[in-house]
This record gives sequence, C-alpha cells and structure tokens, in this order.
Amino acid sequence: MRKFDTIKDCDGNTIQSGDKIYYKCKHDNLIREGTIHHMIGGSFGVEGPRYRMIYSYNEVKPYSIRKINPIKT
Repeated sequence: MRKFDTIKDCDGNTIQSGDKIYYKCKHDNLIREGTIHHMIGGSFGVEGPRYRMIYSYNEVKPYSIRKINPIKT
C-alpha cells in the first residue's frame, strides 16, 4: 500500500489527500474551490468544479493553495 504525503498550504496549515481547498486554477487564473487527490511523488491533483489539474509541491505558493478549515460548532 502506498503512503500518501502531507504538505503545508500557503498559510502553513497541513493538507492531505481528500482535503477541501481554495486555489488559483492554472487554466483560467480564477480562484476556485476543489479537493486534493493523489498526493504521491512530489505532485498532487486538484479536482474542481470544471477542471482536474496536476500541481507539483513547489507550486503551492504561486497558485495560492489554501485549506478550507471546517467550521466547528
């Protein structure tokens, strides 16, 4: 079984596969909401409402990848 990686978002929060995020899409440069998938080997996929894109770990800051913190009640 593969071990999935964890990295830090642009604010320093830990993000893992399956987390919801805000990010600047590579395709159209708009801020979108998406889900992180397949964090293995230095890259990860982000599935948004229209596109599924691949980002490398060093692209976290340029594309403003930011974890959505769940509201605690």
